[in-house]
Amino acid sequence: MEPKNFQACSRSGHVVHLVVPVHNRIEEVDTLLQSLETLNLGNLELLVTIIDDESTPPVSSATKWSLKKFSLTIIRQEKGRGPAVARNLAINRTQSDFIWFLDSDTEIIAPDCLMHMVEILLRNPQTVGVGGVWETVGEERLIQKLEILPNFIFLNRCISATEFRPVQVDAIATSNLLLRSKDFEETNGFMETLPRDEDNDLCLMLKENGYHFYQDENTLVLHHCSPLGRQSGAFAHFSDPKAYLKDLLETRIVLLGRHAPWKLMILPLLDLCLAPLIFLRIVRGTYSGNRIQMATQGSKIRQLPFTFCQSLACYFSGFRMCMRGRKQTTRGTSRL
Repeated sequence: MEPKNFQACSRSGHVVHLVVPVHNRIEEVDTLLQSLETLNLGNLELLVTIIDDESTPPVSSATKWSLKKFSLTIIRQEKGRGPAVARNLAINRTQSDFIWFLDSDTEIIAPDCLMHMVEILLRNPQTVGVGGVWETVGEERLIQKLEILPNFIFLNRCISATEFRPVQVDAIATSNLLLRSKDFEETNGFMETLPRDEDNDLCLMLKENGYHFYQDENTLVLHHCSPLGRQSGAFAHFSDPKAYLKDLLETRIVLLGRHAPWKLMILPLLDLCLAPLIFLRIVRGTYSGNRIQMATQGSKIRQLPFTFCQSLACYFSGFRMCMRGRKQTTRGTSRL
């Protein structure tokens, strides 16, 4: 059980750097910043950096804030390059003890959540990240527990408040994730060439260093899953089911190559075994449909041939990646 008192962090004077990438979510950012004013900070110092990723109009000209509890910096990127680049840029400009990532469409609903998360990381060296979100699924607000399936499909398990227990988790998305700065520095930051799932890649790197992630009801924020900001910019593919599916499958191959290359050779078998289980759990509502709908909207029949062909292409790409790795290993051995 993780700690639930805030004595250590209330005396610590630690600096927390909050990083929020934004693309065309002006009203959502207003809501987030207003909710940040409700935080109980104790002796924590909160520095907030908003990275305006080519928003129209610019965030700074479209909003007016009266902020008292934290300092705010806005960095404008005239050419949108996505959240991975935005987060790396902000982190490199500010020194802090902790790095806090929030999506622009989140909202603070528990005033003590930041103090609670800092306390957990201060008292538990092997806990590398804390956070997590509530999301509205249908008409019910549910806790999201991110799971990494053996075939590297990332899905959110929906859990009601009455069923949820404090738990170690596979990963925590950057919709709400707090890390120690020194742990983040052990990685190479976010992989900027990935079209998606750069936060899952970061979590996988941290897990390989022997750490784990944790969430409980007091670490959560509300995630509104706003559809805005996904019709243009780096996430424009979210509005195109075929582009969304293509990026999802191709990113999965890259992540497997980086973190579990041996699975590339058996990926079709893993998909074949897990597909019925995934489908059943989605139908039952075990896994959240908020993101799955993006990949399946439109005509299902028309998408089947595309899905089949795209899957074959990714399997072939993964097989080639695996074989290149084997050849490099063989050549390296022969020179010894």
